[in-house]
Amino acid sequence: MIDENIERNAVIYNLWEKGLTVAEIAQETFIPRSTVGYYVRKFNKKARRGEPIIIHIPPKKPDSKTLATNAMIKILATQRIVETARNEGLEAIPKFLGAFKGLKELEKILYITKDESEAFLALFGKKDKPFIQQVEEKTESSDIGKFLDNLREREKRNSKTMDEKFGRFISNLKGD
Repeated sequence: MIDENIERNAVIYNLWEKGLTVAEIAQETFIPRSTVGYYVRKFNKKARRGEPIIIHIPPKKPDSKTLATNAMIKILATQRIVETARNEGLEAIPKFLGAFKGLKELEKILYITKDESEAFLALFGKKDKPFIQQVEEKTESSDIGKFLDNLREREKRNSKTMDEKFGRFISNLKGD
């Protein structure tokens, strides 16, 4: 069995969806006219039947910076595991790995996408005003006002900074 060329089929589909003819698609992509015609007939047949046309596009390979960052994270994690095994014995590794797994789960929840980051900066990106003041200006809901009042109260009661809290959290993970 010959594997389908998924990328080629996706290119043909995208151009077909834009309304290009078989000849135009073949000319633009340098894919043989017979191959383009075969897939366009398949797409037309499914479209007439009302069936969904599903093109599975494999995820793109991460860029070299992302790959290098991932490698560095794995190297550092491996070094930490080996260090933990040497200093605390093998019985400490499951605890360490459990904490590491917990952090990975937190990353999934707390990860800010590029779109979220851009929207946030567009709305609250002014450097000349405190964040809470910017939120107040952008919102009119009394619920948000109550939320902000509660947030201010909590900030007054708890003078520890986020860095201190995070430092304690990391220390607890390390067992310090």
